[in-house]
Amino acid sequence: MADIRDWGKFIRGRWDWTAGGYEKGFPRGCQFTDVDAATEFDSQFLLIETKHHDGTGIGMEYPDTGQSMALRAEVRLGKTVFILYGCGPCNSPQALRILGYKKPDDVFIDWRNIPSIEERRKLLKYQIDLAQGLVEPEPVEIFDEDAFG
Repeated sequence: MADIRDWGKFIRGRWDWTAGGYEKGFPRGCQFTDVDAATEFDSQFLLIETKHHDGTGIGMEYPDTGQSMALRAEVRLGKTVFILYGCGPCNSPQALRILGYKKPDDVFIDWRNIPSIEERRKLLKYQIDLAQGLVEPEPVEIFDEDAFG
């Protein structure tokens, strides 16, 4: 994980929430969750939860769990929430799910058919910049079936 500059501080700052009696106070086996990345720019909040995916097969559903409920609550507060699928150590994004208020409102962007890791990284960076309000959305061409009779 290249983003950790001081492993000693990182390890000393970690809490074991499954020991010391903390875990005994939660009903139905509930546990704490975390967010893998968070940023704010000009009051635009972006949260990113990463999920490992090697780019093969399907397997990119985001199950209804306590974590997904918590992240959707963040969406309702006006934050942008990404579920990023890929290989973290390889820095290889494979797909992106932008959470909506409810599952049918999610936007899923699949980059697995793009062979270039660099191109996929650029597409992810564009989505991050878009979420932070740093770029304008690219125009989308709408196909009008009625126009072609």
